[in-house]
Amino acid sequence: MALDKTVVKDLKGHIAAARKRDLNFAICLGKKSDTTVFLLDRIKAPDLLGRNAKKAGETPKVAFGTCNADGNTLNLTLLSDELGGLSKKTRAFLTLAKLPMKVCILDAQGNLIEQDGEDADAEGDTAETQAPDPLQAKWEQLKSTVEPKILQFLKTSTGDVSKIRAAWTYAVRIGDEETDYAGAIKVAKRVIQSMTAADQQPEEAPAPIDLNEKKWQIGSAKFEPVLKKAIDAGRIDGGKANAAWVKAVAEADARNFEMALKILKALSGQIQAGSTAEPETRQTDALAGKQKYEQERARIAPILAAALKRDAAQFAKPKKIYAQAVTRAEAGEYPIALKALAMIEQELASADATPAGLDPGPTGREAAKRVRDIWDAACTQANGQIESLRKELAGFSDPNCQILADNGLTGFSENLYTRLNAAFLGLDAANEDKLPNAKAEAQSIFDEMGQFLNTNEAIQIMDGNDLSVSMTLAETLGGAVEQMKQALSTS
Repeated sequence: MALDKTVVKDLKGHIAAARKRDLNFAICLGKKSDTTVFLLDRIKAPDLLGRNAKKAGETPKVAFGTCNADGNTLNLTLLSDELGGLSKKTRAFLTLAKLPMKVCILDAQGNLIEQDGEDADAEGDTAETQAPDPLQAKWEQLKSTVEPKILQFLKTSTGDVSKIRAAWTYAVRIGDEETDYAGAIKVAKRVIQSMTAADQQPEEAPAPIDLNEKKWQIGSAKFEPVLKKAIDAGRIDGGKANAAWVKAVAEADARNFEMALKILKALSGQIQAGSTAEPETRQTDALAGKQKYEQERARIAPILAAALKRDAAQFAKPKKIYAQAVTRAEAGEYPIALKALAMIEQELASADATPAGLDPGPTGREAAKRVRDIWDAACTQANGQIESLRKELAGFSDPNCQILADNGLTGFSENLYTRLNAAFLGLDAANEDKLPNAKAEAQSIFDEMGQFLNTNEAIQIMDGNDLSVSMTLAETLGGAVEQMKQALSTS
């Protein structure tokens, strides 16, 4: 009885892949050759394949381990107990699938246990095993020619390369692992066309940015009402302050923005010195508590929502704590609310987040932890710089500075931080089948975050400030993004 055509096609693809790298295998011998179950996979562990083969088979005769193909010989290295007659019955199954091969069974130390079949140069070799596939040769030639160019393009392009990266990864997979040479050639040609089109698009040279002019435009509009309020409240000498303000405006009109900003900084210091410290300190502390709470809530809420979506019953306790945190915040008790949010994060971290019914296998949890640790370390450093800048600008009403001090970079990045957290969660929850897609999605988000950090005007202003505050947001966080991309590509 003939085997299913889909089974035969998959088997041929895996045998071709086994000629290039070791694969994991499991076999459950059937009562007849056509009921034997033979599983091959590059990622799934041998013992897991063994359990799957036993479920799909009709006998308890199961063996598993690693394998490779050398010409017309298939070498099976056992990590399970020996199974008598395995080489003969495996060869019979392969012959039925029109893949006649010599089968050698080896123990875990590489010692030959048994073998069955002729050597690769025997007269019994079929034309199929001897004749080269012209499409395979064409694919391998095309790949060797264009792959260096594609990798260089992905590394150096400043545009969105996520689609080109995903298409090339797909072409390599179906060509090298699934032996779909025609499909791989077709996709590779489309990738080349996309790269050519991207290179032909004229790049507009960005207009030079005068950071001091931008700081003046933003800061002066906000500072004028602050100055008027300080004069009305008697916290600063009105005559001298107005004269200084007129001079700052005149310097700006003459495009001497550096001097205009120095005058604003001096006025800001005078206002701060004339303020009544105690009531304003309490108000500032309350505002800082609220801002910290809103920032933490914006970060943790989507993580909790994703966990509840996976298993509402398992995460009922964090949900209850979240409701209590919101209630406390509404009452102005922000320190307590922040502690509640921290408890939620601990609960989520300690819970088993593997979706029910999925064998964890080699999941993305380790990859998620690696990239999240890199990002958290960079954010800790960046947040420390932002706090230093906020203290320096206590009386300087630059809105970009205030947004950065109050909400962190989430105030500028729209939904990028939420999507970044979603990518971490996607990696953490991915099993072996979903891990490639989760990695591709994460790499795409990392690319967007890197572009944002390198081009956002507000970040350039912060990093280039003249207030004696060392700011390296683009370098610190941008470097973390590159480290995460590297860690993900090698995990």
